[in-house]
Amino acid sequence: MQLELQELKDINKELTEENKILKANQLKRKKKGQNTLEENMAFNEEIRLCGCKYGTCYKMFAPDRQLLLHSNPMFAPPLNEPSHYETSASVELELLSELYSLLPSHIHPLVADNHFTDVFEDAMNSSCASKIKKLCSKAGVIFGLPEQYFTDTTYNQASVPEIQKLLGISVSQRTPKPFPPILFPNLVEDASLKTIFRNWEVFGKIICIVLWGETGLTALRAGGPLPNAVIVIFLLSDDKEFHYSGKGETTKIQYSYMFSSYKKIIIKNWTTEYTHDIVKALNSFIFTKGSRMVDSMSDKEDFTAAMDCALAGITEGEENTGTGYNG
Repeated sequence: MQLELQELKDINKELTEENKILKANQLKRKKKGQNTLEENMAFNEEIRLCGCKYGTCYKMFAPDRQLLLHSNPMFAPPLNEPSHYETSASVELELLSELYSLLPSHIHPLVADNHFTDVFEDAMNSSCASKIKKLCSKAGVIFGLPEQYFTDTTYNQASVPEIQKLLGISVSQRTPKPFPPILFPNLVEDASLKTIFRNWEVFGKIICIVLWGETGLTALRAGGPLPNAVIVIFLLSDDKEFHYSGKGETTKIQYSYMFSSYKKIIIKNWTTEYTHDIVKALNSFIFTKGSRMVDSMSDKEDFTAAMDCALAGITEGEENTGTGYNG
């Protein structure tokens, strides 16, 4: 009976994915005489959905346009393979592989086209802007600090002792280290980085608010080290606008470099018990109700449906959101 139930669940999952594609492309078949640009525009909705998902779950910064001129890597290693970080060429290969793995196969031929890049980047940046705007309004809840520290744009956050402690900065040294105390449990820095990202509850609060609003903190829990570690640092910093160049305008913090470094650490330790424990704790924090115990959760539990539902909620209203956010 259990095997039959699992088989039905698998079939239902496949049908759901097929239905999404059909819905996105309905009434958009190529007409006689339709040029290439018009054909590409027919997939705008689907490209936007992919861009939103990429900006929410994969990356904070869009891939370099020149990189997208390269074809889909046919024999790339698995995305969680540490060899992706051996050379600059392997890093680029990983970026391409990750992007193509997200996109439906019928979108692949469009990737090198400028129209695809314009639509994809706009959706991705809008998704990130919407997320950051929501988090800026709830930063006090996330860090357990007075709301005015984050909602008052004239407030000098670098002068607040509590924030200085979280970022490991001072009045004279306003740029945080690449791995500030907030990323470690109990704010205790570890030079070996063996406890990096163990302060996972703060990441959990961030994704919880992004997916379900502040009320989600008592109903559902969420989290993930990437890209939330970078967002944590941005929220605590004196930067009032998140630039998609990857560099803080006021603090000069290299957010793009931080993101790449954090991902490298996670991937290189992907098969370790350390990473497994963090992922398990965060998955539980995201999708488990308070009455359900972490230990009772199966490692193979499928969270796809819950994430798809949450992402559908995120996309609502994002068409009116800009590609940058002023805090």
